[in-house]
Amino acid sequence: MVSLRKQKVIVAGTAVLLSVLCTLAAPTTVSVCTLMSEPDTYEGKVIATKGLFERDDSGDWRFDQMLPLQGENCYRSAREDELTIKIEGPDKGLLANAPKDFKFDLRSIERLGRSLKPLLAKEPTLRFVEVEAEGIIYSGGPEPHGVTRHPWHPATLVVSTMKNLRKP
Repeated sequence: MVSLRKQKVIVAGTAVLLSVLCTLAAPTTVSVCTLMSEPDTYEGKVIATKGLFERDDSGDWRFDQMLPLQGENCYRSAREDELTIKIEGPDKGLLANAPKDFKFDLRSIERLGRSLKPLLAKEPTLRFVEVEAEGIIYSGGPEPHGVTRHPWHPATLVVSTMKNLRKP
């Protein structure tokens, strides 16, 4: 028979172990501003972030880029006020060196799309939605000089999961 004291130690030890495992399983949460200013720090790592998707003037949602939250002030120059994180789906080239536990959750993307409809029904002119995303970060490389054909993004997020869509 195990004494009450030993039972308490076992329970406490199990709680500590579960806490450590949960901490290890959760990706690091990083702001969009930090990802744009320090993409090399997070290169190839699984992270979580919270940002905005924008609806353009034609009414289409820009799900291919994430903007900082409205309360974040991360701009240093006039050019940077239009910088965003590029959003990509899983791609063999981008996932060649991905962590072994990386999994694309298509259902989370589908749920996100479904949760957008009720928001738009209540507020048809909604311009921004806030969303949480998890995935692997890749640096966009050095900023190009001069005019470029395509917009430059300081970082690319290869999405695994998207959730908690809401009005900002």
